[in-house]
Parts: sequence; C-alpha cells; structure tokens
Amino acid sequence: MDTSQSNSAYTINDSSVGDDDVNDIIELEEEIEKGLRPVEQKAPRQRKLTSQVWSLFRKVSGDKYSDNKRRAVCKKCSSEYVAVRNSGTCNLRRHYKTCAKFKKCDPVQMMLDRSDGLSTRVPKFEAHVFHELLSCAIIMHDLPFQFVEYEGIRRIWNYLCDEVPNICRNTAKADVLKMHNREKTKIRSMLEEAPSRICLTTDLWTSITTDGYLCLTAHFIDKG
Repeated sequence: MDTSQSNSAYTINDSSVGDDDVNDIIELEEEIEKGLRPVEQKAPRQRKLTSQVWSLFRKVSGDKYSDNKRRAVCKKCSSEYVAVRNSGTCNLRRHYKTCAKFKKCDPVQMMLDRSDGLSTRVPKFEAHVFHELLSCAIIMHDLPFQFVEYEGIRRIWNYLCDEVPNICRNTAKADVLKMHNREKTKIRSMLEEAPSRICLTTDLWTSITTDGYLCLTAHFIDKG
C-alpha cells in the first residue's frame, strides 16, 4: 500500500500501516493545517560560546529578571550586562579594559587577551618597574650588562613602547647592585628577627671551567 497526502508534513509508505492509522494521521494533518493543533518544533540548539572573554564572566539565566534576558556577570566586580544572542561581546570587552579589579599584568590574562584580540599593554608605562624587570632578567638568565645596549633589543623596546628609555651597561649594573643590596638587607632583617637558632650548612664544588663555588644554606624557624 502506498498512501500519500499532498502538501503534508507526513509521507506514508509502509505496508504495515492499517486504514485506521492512516485516517488518524490524515485527521492530525487537517487539524495542523486549520491551526487547531500546534506543530511541535524542536528547541533551537544553543550555540557554543567561542570568545575567550567568557572565561572572565559567568552566565546567569534570565528567569530572575523582569525582561527574561540572560546576563553576564563579571567574576571580579559582579557588574551585570545583558548577554542575549545578538548583543555580542563588545560591552564585555569594554568592561574588562576599565574594570579596576582586573590585573592587566597577569600573564594568564594577557594570554587570554592576545587570543581574543584585546589590549595587552599596561595602561601606563612606569620606568622603575621596567628597571626592576630588566634587572631580574639579567640575573635569572646570566646576561651580560652589555645586553641592554644591543641594537636589536632596543628596537624591540621602542616598538613596544615609545617611552622605554635606552639605558647603558653602567645603569644596568647599578640597578642589579641596588637590587642585590635591597635583598641582602631584607634577608639580614629576617635573620635578626628569627626567634630560633640558625644552622648553617655549606657545599663546595668546582665547575667544568675549574671555577670554585660555595653555597651557604641557613636553616631556621621564622616568627611566623
């Protein structure tokens, strides 16, 4: 048996369907056409949120609001913004740039910003912070003081920020010595305030280039 209804949502082509079933289906189609019975529609599939800016906000259902519109709430300051399908994420990005509770120098946040096209620069250049970071880099990577005078390095700094000063090797050396004296004073103060005894151990070794090294380790219980 091959029964079909023109302009219909159903097509029947099965020998196992009886006449009563066919009549029921035809009646259902007529009721749908006349508007007596609503057509069942599938709920629209939720689109996946691909913007990295959503990692800085949490989504709140619109059931608790009078306009039934979903909100995006800042994880830092709890500011709320309408987050419907056609609203986009421009308002969320603007809030991120102006929110005082976001740490713009956080490396993780800078990675998120770079992948989402947001600004990664510190709002204001601070020379003393630049000198501190440069001294730390020289100490950590055992760089020569002449490193700050390399033409390629200076071009990179000038490209990143016009306000970066070109310093000489003597300035870099003075900054490293200043950091050394500051850390030495901090450790001396910590040892003076220690309520317990201080036990010292030493370790001597020679490098491949026959340079001698001595490592001094202090063991103590601090006042904390």
